[in-house]
Amino acid sequence: MRISSFTVVLLFVLEGAFDHFAKGTVAGSALRGICAIMGFFGRKFLPTPSAGLEDKYVKFSYTFGDAILLLGKTKIVVDYHDFKAVNGGAHYGNEFDAALIKPIGKRYSIAVHYAHYNADGFSTNARKTWVTLQAKY
Repeated sequence: MRISSFTVVLLFVLEGAFDHFAKGTVAGSALRGICAIMGFFGRKFLPTPSAGLEDKYVKFSYTFGDAILLLGKTKIVVDYHDFKAVNGGAHYGNEFDAALIKPIGKRYSIAVHYAHYNADGFSTNARKTWVTLQAKY
């Protein structure tokens, strides 16, 4: 359940939210929602821990203009998540994610992603870097 969120659009986009998931809320469309809201390692919380889950996050994105050589229309996205239990307040850790997305023509893009989950008494630390190619039709 989204408790609150904000978005600021200037030359960049800054978003933030506070998400609250009680035990047993991860099923069907809620499962898709929780994976979309949380960072890359959000699946470490599936099913929802018995004490519930709070995800406070902030996300920054910026798209470079055409005037910047080689970076024209390249988008950078950075987000930070802080995870803790709803009941009892145990800290589950935090996560940092970053992506650099470069369009190739009108239909394609390539992206480099990085994710780092720092466990704090829940699950295990994890880091991952990967590349994606996207085609739009």
